[in-house]
Amino acid sequence: ATIPFTFYVINATNYTFLVRDITAGINYTVRLPTGNYTGATMSAALASEINTSWAGAGMSVQFIAATQKFQFTSTLGDFAFIFGDVGDHGDTNPRIWLGFNAGQSLTSSGNVLYAPNAAAVQGPKYLYVGSKALGSLCALYTEETLGGIGREFASIPINATPGETIIW
Repeated sequence: ATIPFTFYVINATNYTFLVRDITAGINYTVRLPTGNYTGATMSAALASEINTSWAGAGMSVQFIAATQKFQFTSTLGDFAFIFGDVGDHGDTNPRIWLGFNAGQSLTSSGNVLYAPNAAAVQGPKYLYVGSKALGSLCALYTEETLGGIGREFASIPINATPGETIIW
């Protein structure tokens, strides 16, 4: 099968999150542009959008290739990010793609915050094939169902970058 990689990793449902100014106790909404990114282009977009939302933050963002993690540094003060509630699945904000857990992130220390997890900037690792009728008949445990039986009955490795074709 050939499947075009034509979806956006950052899209109309997962493009926002909050940055919290710890000193002032104020949350600012960050809105990332829809699209597909690399570590470098996501770093630039994050810095631009955080600085637009939180005027004067002086935020710089670096993607560290060796660890696949983002480092955030503000000249204004300590901060944290908020990615939905603690039980959030990550489909309404970009936390998975940026390497963060659900809920509020750790507070920066000395105005620096490292993402706790490796980022998945270029998108998901698998495309799941599911069926409401057939999925529940298959006793498969795909990554999406997290150990339970769900609608997914196959996972296709995404072996292409945006704009290319996934070959399966």
